[in-house]
Amino acid sequence: MRLRQQAITATVALTIFHLLIPTALAFIASPHAIKFLVPYSGFKCTKIDHPLYSTEDESLDKVVVEEVEEYSIEDEYESERTSLKKELLKLSASYDRGYGATPSSRSSADTIIDSLKLLNPTAEASTGIDGDDADENTPLRGIWRMVWTTAQDVLVLNASPFSTVGAIYQVITDPPVITNVIDLIPRSQALLPINIAPSLLRLEVTTRAKSRSDPNRIGLTFEKVQAQPMQILGFDNLDDFLPPFQINFPTLSNIPEIVQSTLNIDMNSDNSPGFFDVGYLDDELLIISQNEPGGLFVLVKSDSFDP
Repeated sequence: MRLRQQAITATVALTIFHLLIPTALAFIASPHAIKFLVPYSGFKCTKIDHPLYSTEDESLDKVVVEEVEEYSIEDEYESERTSLKKELLKLSASYDRGYGATPSSRSSADTIIDSLKLLNPTAEASTGIDGDDADENTPLRGIWRMVWTTAQDVLVLNASPFSTVGAIYQVITDPPVITNVIDLIPRSQALLPINIAPSLLRLEVTTRAKSRSDPNRIGLTFEKVQAQPMQILGFDNLDDFLPPFQINFPTLSNIPEIVQSTLNIDMNSDNSPGFFDVGYLDDELLIISQNEPGGLFVLVKSDSFDP
């Protein structure tokens, strides 16, 4: 009697075991199980070596592997970009956009910027910058506000005992025109309560951009510099009383060809008359390095450049 019960129990267990194997294998081979069991790109998906694993499932296995690899790689890159951008913005806020940077903080920023350059998602930043793209496919188009710089010609602006630097923008809303905007504020204003007799002087440097042979290099021709008081002791709309002061620069296009040839000036040269290289560009962040006098700029996209 006891042997009979043992035989029945063994038969039932064996039957249940054979019924569960196909179900378990089907679950393991499913996309949901793969995504649950293999969330990171370091793991590889391989075909299950079992007689019950049908060769008809090979196509499904390939699709699952491709989905996991694509998801993992893109997600890793995006996650790393986001993390690096957060660290860079923290540094810029802590050290006043680079004006109060220490050697250590500059080194940390350079390391982050170098890492971001390796993850640059924009292969051809100069697309449409000449202003001839009817589809407005211009990655650089927008209003960019500076949050970090190592450029000495910009850092020195904060050395004045009379004024401090407010916001700095690079405005690229109407390519090929690029306008650099610099707001200067009296240092004494920091001692006054907010909105008490504010004053602001705005400098605008207008340039004309031209794409170069390098798809991430933007050539620049300086056209004019303008200084405009935006507020004086709280008074706005000063155009009638204090018109903008403007200086126009001679452009290379106005120089006779014989003079250009004599002076060895080549407007189409990648090194003339000025340029900046785009190291990183996405929908939120722009990193550029200028040719002369050198230096890096980190900028974030802004909705406007109103003072």
